[in-house]
Amino acid sequence: MWDRKIIKAWAKQDLAGIRYGTALLVTWLTGVIGGLIPFLFQYAFQIQYANRYYVYLEFPNTWEEFIPNGVHSLFTGEENCWALYWFFGILAIVNLFFVKNIFRIGQTTFYLQLQQGQGRCRDGFAGLASGYGRRISAMATTVLTIMLWGLLFVVPGIIKALEYSMVPWLLAENPTMTGQEARAISRRMTRGEKGAIFVLYLSFLGWFLLANLAAQLPMSLINVLLFARTGFYWGASMGGNLAIGLLSALTVSLVLPYVQATNARLYRFLRDRDGMYQSAAVYGGSVNLL
Repeated sequence: MWDRKIIKAWAKQDLAGIRYGTALLVTWLTGVIGGLIPFLFQYAFQIQYANRYYVYLEFPNTWEEFIPNGVHSLFTGEENCWALYWFFGILAIVNLFFVKNIFRIGQTTFYLQLQQGQGRCRDGFAGLASGYGRRISAMATTVLTIMLWGLLFVVPGIIKALEYSMVPWLLAENPTMTGQEARAISRRMTRGEKGAIFVLYLSFLGWFLLANLAAQLPMSLINVLLFARTGFYWGASMGGNLAIGLLSALTVSLVLPYVQATNARLYRFLRDRDGMYQSAAVYGGSVNLL
């Protein structure tokens, strides 16, 4: 049995000194490429057409009312507005399966190297190196499996997410491992541990709430002062929402290196305890241990 306090203490040691700064930089770089760019692109569209068609505080009450009016000048008919829905939907899917997942593997590679005192920024892009296609396929099928289980209500999806939580770490160490192998080994590693892993994740909830509060308080103060002076509530505008979202993402990102370093330590403990060579031998494969 493992103690989450010890696991987290090891993670803090891994992030001591300038290594936290390097980890934060990797988090920002991979986060911008893996998630922020589509977010900004979509928000830029919203801001552009909201400012063109509506004045302050006069936005429609629902998203469905906003989209048809906002894109009317782009398409010949209102019925073509569905093209925009499909565009953003496809963009989100491509980002999830082909971009975000591969940088997730890069992050796991970095944190595994960080335990050895060798973590470098370029390790965050290791997912783009050898085995790209196999890793993409393995992660895509894993994410899809979790999503399908999630359709059976929330709890089955959470259980599957915990069960396959070691898959990115396995793929980071073993580019030639298939998705089936990684999921089978992850299932074995987390057997009887899912409850403890869930509690470990919950232990970070306070940090995330504090980080979000650190972003919300100054923005709320700005809104109060601005409203008192001008009668305009900036937070109700698209620009205000964007600023709040970006600041929240920035403050929350300060916690992510701690979370990932803890996950890396947990993975290494479960891997060494479980006897990974024996697990991989079932499939006739081999496991590379850092």
